[in-house]
Amino acid sequence: MHAFGLTGKPEYVAIASRGLNVVFAGPRFAHWLLDKKLLTEVVEAEAHQGDLVFYFDEEEHVKHAGLNLGGQRVESKWGKGHLFQHDPI
Repeated sequence: MHAFGLTGKPEYVAIASRGLNVVFAGPRFAHWLLDKKLLTEVVEAEAHQGDLVFYFDEEEHVKHAGLNLGGQRVESKWGKGHLFQHDPI
């Protein structure tokens, strides 16, 4: 959610909290964006500040996301946990 810029956005909170709370900008949402070709993959050397960074498991499922801060730094957050800045892995 943080990587998509949705944290604390009233519009997202309103939509996500409707009904059975089945709306969540998590891995399934990331795969949907990729499957619909709404995101374009770039090689690391061509990445820009503000680009999304996805981390995949062995089965090619998105397991984590962050934002490219430039200068070999990524900002990411696990659920409701702390916000971290770290090296790309």
